[in-house]
Amino acid sequence: MSDLLRDAFIGQRRLPDPRLSARAHRLARVTQGLLVAYAAVLVSSIAANVAFPFVAEVPVTLVLGATFVATAISFAWWTTTMYRVTPDLGGAPVEYATWWAWVGFILPIANLFRPYQIVKEIEEATDPEALDPAAGRAGADVSVGLWWGLWLVAGLVGRLLKRIPEPGPLDDDRAYLAVGVVSMVLWLGATAAAFLVVRRIDRGQAEVEALLAEAERRAAAESPAVGFTAV
Repeated sequence: MSDLLRDAFIGQRRLPDPRLSARAHRLARVTQGLLVAYAAVLVSSIAANVAFPFVAEVPVTLVLGATFVATAISFAWWTTTMYRVTPDLGGAPVEYATWWAWVGFILPIANLFRPYQIVKEIEEATDPEALDPAAGRAGADVSVGLWWGLWLVAGLVGRLLKRIPEPGPLDDDRAYLAVGVVSMVLWLGATAAAFLVVRRIDRGQAEVEALLAEAERRAAAESPAVGFTAV
């Protein structure tokens, strides 16, 4: 690809604040680690429900809840940080205010679609093929739509489960157990998809930054007065 054509693809894109960029990469690693931990707890809980049904599992439930909260906070923090660097990486203003990147997860009604829209914007801004069509995007090609679809279905099944009266210690309610296992399997799928999305965006961010750094070095070599400004 010629330098002239590559510069045309770069347009208004520029390197973001290095401290903000580094924070986004750190949060991506932390979030991936927590997603793996949450997936492991989910697998343990599914196995326990299948092997020992109708046995009190308060400790497992507490660990599951605590891990979910920690993972959700980390994911929202990473999303917010990434959304702050999206205008620089994407070369255009973002569609929504930055606070939507975390409020969108907890505000009723908006939490059905706003997180998807935010992460989709981030994904598009961190696509290296937008700068260089010859660049292949690293990481599994798991769509944001698949992740969000699994998230919504898992949440719906979870809400339905809460409406079903919980059986007593001596009750043999196989239907309740089956719905509970299905709910956890859906959460496991959503968690795995979220992990792949975070990893793919993080690697895409690194590739885009490398391409922008290369363009900056080339512009500086051609004319010291011309170049990209890191904010």
